[in-house]
Order: sequence, then structure tokens, then C-alpha cells
Amino acid sequence: MKTFSALLAVLALLAAPLAAQGSSKSATATASIHVDGALTLATTQNIDYGTVFSNAGVLHSSSIPTQAMWTGNVSAGATLSISVAVPPSLSDGVGHTLTFACGNNTAFVSSDAGSTVFFSPSTGLSSYPIAATSTGAFVIHLGQDTPGCTLDVGSLQSGGLFKTYTGNIVTTVTVL
Repeated sequence: MKTFSALLAVLALLAAPLAAQGSSKSATATASIHVDGALTLATTQNIDYGTVFSNAGVLHSSSIPTQAMWTGNVSAGATLSISVAVPPSLSDGVGHTLTFACGNNTAFVSSDAGSTVFFSPSTGLSSYPIAATSTGAFVIHLGQDTPGCTLDVGSLQSGGLFKTYTGNIVTTVTVL
């Protein structure tokens, strides 16, 4: 009987871990992705005021005429958000600057099957729908229409003659 009791004790010890292993829980995590069609955006024209004299005063891009332009393409039916970062000045790279600004409603976007919408570069455009019947092509313009973008040659600093002044205008398009 002692042998039988010892055998039962050994079996009980071996079965205890098995009983603990019988208790388990499962949980599921989901992997997901939303795939939009391709978005392209390219600069197709820069604002170029040309060569001017130092007494030119304030120049308006709409009077030159010059404008910045970007073309893009996206899936038909997409909705876009557009932001435009305009530098407060153009620089010659060695410390001289000229005041630069783009006025209200000097930017606009149009698409091949949609309306033309004007917006202010300082606020951007929160929502622009691309028609479902569209090829997805769109164009963004800056500075073409009055008041345009202004460049104040009168803000020229001493030593700033005979230089080229530049600044980056960054347009960002987001698919919502």
C-alpha cells in the first residue's frame, strides 16, 4: 500500500503542472492599411521677377507677370488639403534680404473636371475635392492674380546690389 500511495503522490506531482497549463487566454490584434492611389506633385514654374534696378520699389508678380505653378495627379474622387509656406524675405545668401509676401487669395487650384478655388497662402485650403469623373490632374498657381506676391526692392540693404535673391516656397498636398 505504501508503494501505491507513493505512486499516487508522484502522479499528483506530475499532473499539477499539467492542470496549471490548461488555463490560457487568447487575444487578437488586427493589422490594417489604407491604400490611396498615387499622388504626384512637381514644380513646373518659379516666380521670376527678372532683373530690376534698385529704385524699382515694390514689385507685384501679377504685373510682371510671373507666378509659381505646381502640377499634380491623384486618384479620381480623392479630397486634397493644400498648404503653402511662403518665406518672409528673399536672401542673397550673405546676409542681405528683400521683403517678400503673397497676399490674400493669390493662390488657386483647379482640376480637369472640377472648379477653380482661390485661397490665401497664409491659411491654405483645407479641402479640395477631385471629381470622380476626373483624370485626377490638378494645378496649383501662386501669384498670378492681383494682388499677387510682392517683392520690396526698396527694402534693399547697403551692400545688397548686384546680387540674386532667392527663397523657397514650399507647397504641400495631402490626400485626406
